[in-house]
Amino acid sequence: MSIVAAKVFNAAVGALTIPFVYGLGSAIFNRRSGLAAAGLFALFPNAIAWTPLLFPEQLFILLFVAALWVLVAFPPTEQRRWTPLIAFGALVALATLTRGQGAVLIPIAVVYWLMRSGWRPTLRSTAVALVAAAAVITPWTIRNAIELHAFIPISTNSAAAIRAGHAPDATGTTMWTGDDVDGVSMDQMMRRPDWEVRAYREYTRRGISYALTHPQRELELTGSKIYHLYRSDSGVIPWLTTLGATPIEPQGLENALWRVFDYSYYILLFAAVASVPF
Repeated sequence: MSIVAAKVFNAAVGALTIPFVYGLGSAIFNRRSGLAAAGLFALFPNAIAWTPLLFPEQLFILLFVAALWVLVAFPPTEQRRWTPLIAFGALVALATLTRGQGAVLIPIAVVYWLMRSGWRPTLRSTAVALVAAAAVITPWTIRNAIELHAFIPISTNSAAAIRAGHAPDATGTTMWTGDDVDGVSMDQMMRRPDWEVRAYREYTRRGISYALTHPQRELELTGSKIYHLYRSDSGVIPWLTTLGATPIEPQGLENALWRVFDYSYYILLFAAVASVPF
């Protein structure tokens, strides 16, 4: 696949997300809200900015929104008891395979089902969705076992993320930690399959061990993570400029984009928070 084809795919996926945003807004509120949400998403600069980058964000957003739409627009009934749950579970699996954060859809669904139906239907719905998700993920897990000769459910990248978030030098944001595994640093672990598997196991163990043995530090890191998660939305610019190697011309445009992305993000964020009471 050429780079141009990948960028066109991103654009198509981003456009395809718009009707799902409309459907989600309409299902939760009403048609007018759905149209407003779809219009905001279609024109949101921060979402458009990721289109030329060969990152999974555009596909992940599509799968995430589609899963939420299925969750709220097609509640299980006597006539269609299993189909919506299977579809939701499959979309959760695809989102999680795209980016590990997709797994958060399961607890979101559990809370939604509890508020809607109570404990017993929630347990049944959760079980069906998890089985459907497992059916989609299992072939990839088998592939990992064959290629890496180890049980890795989805990706070894999760170990780096766990260790980066739970380490003595952790800062609450993305980073390479200073510790290595058998002389191999974290940024080099993907160069050989055996390094990758050893680092996956060791960084997972170290991250979990640090989290369990440093509760006060974990509270501090939690605050830092929340801060870094919400403090800005202009982090796409370094990637658009290839980390500064290919700056956007003219320079004034690049400087303006920092403000455009942050201002549009803060307006949307504060509007969302302010609208909660209504």
